[in-house]
Amino acid sequence: MEVVDTVVNVNRLGNQVMIDTELLTLKARGELVAADPYRKGFDVFKAELIADEQSTVTSQDQAAE
Repeated sequence: MEVVDTVVNVNRLGNQVMIDTELLTLKARGELVAADPYRKGFDVFKAELIADEQSTVTSQDQAAE
């Protein structure tokens, strides 16, 4: 949720559909991050994944020598 900028609510009542959009402010994003500080955004997750892969390759190269 910390990377979301718009929330779209869709409600159906019988044959009527109501759509409501909400734009999140910086304060709202901050509150979402504070609610779950262990959750990471995509960029952090990707950087950690690449770092783990590089350390695994380095460890395998050292073991082969």
